[in-house]
Amino acid sequence: MVQETGGPKVNVLLSLYRPDPGYLEEQLCSIKGQDWPDLEVVCYNDCPDDPVDRSAIEAALAPVPVRFLPGGTESLGYVGAFEKLTRASDGDFVFFCDQDDVWDPGKISTMVRALEEDGSLLAVCDYRTIDGTGNVISPTVRHQGSRRFIDTWDTGDDVVAHDVFQCLAPGMVLGMRGPFARSIVPFSRRTGHDKWAIACAGIEGVVSYVPETLASYRRHGANVTGALQGVDTKADYRAKRCADHDGVIDDLEARYGDVAALKEAREFSRARLAGNVVGIWRHRDLAPDQARFETVLALVPSPLFPVLKKAVRRVAP
Repeated sequence: MVQETGGPKVNVLLSLYRPDPGYLEEQLCSIKGQDWPDLEVVCYNDCPDDPVDRSAIEAALAPVPVRFLPGGTESLGYVGAFEKLTRASDGDFVFFCDQDDVWDPGKISTMVRALEEDGSLLAVCDYRTIDGTGNVISPTVRHQGSRRFIDTWDTGDDVVAHDVFQCLAPGMVLGMRGPFARSIVPFSRRTGHDKWAIACAGIEGVVSYVPETLASYRRHGANVTGALQGVDTKADYRAKRCADHDGVIDDLEARYGDVAALKEAREFSRARLAGNVVGIWRHRDLAPDQARFETVLALVPSPLFPVLKKAVRRVAP
């Protein structure tokens, strides 16, 4: 239960889009169960055609205050929704919140402590994955014995180039200093709000990694997608899976100028767009799975792409 207000204020930014009522209630209860003294939920419904029950949300969170942002006539998309929420925030610390995940008690206080002790702009915590019924799929996202950067990076590491190509952490495990979060809007529309925030924090300062498992990330049919979904040709793949990464680098350079941390990212991105096997393999550490697939892709004749796509679909988890 939340204590009396006082001390730094935390905004929990909750974006809704036709939420599953059971999942949402579980998430709201987990927010209510945080131990932070001064907590406010800022809520935005991004589905104009499907209004949410505000009174039910307020009741589930009480006594945590809720501030509802006015909706528009069209959906903003998840990046636009979180940008709107971030602009409306006023807290000393800001946490992104999805509608179907679950937070462990003490998530906020543990991550704020890391932000303060490390002097970082953004913190990421470990998390478990669960299925649609709450069964644990994996108790941690870190794979024991793996040497991949995504499984080994730690507080203070240079995460920028890797973050351009890989999701180092989903938004629901991010905590940020409020002034920093508000300073990085508008968000790039060529990547996720979480990846944009991590890249900006890595360029401007320190990103913290909190090893405690503090949340459950729910995987279910509505939020699982495939790398080749909507991709029918090699040209499609490069246009839909490679060009945006190059655009993110453009957006970061437009904001920060010539950034050394982006040099390797640009080299890898251009190699991917060109199907340059040597360049892809040289920088494979930035995205090992993509590099392996795109090395094969570069060597496969275009007419055989459907065969490759079927093979990938068969081995995908």
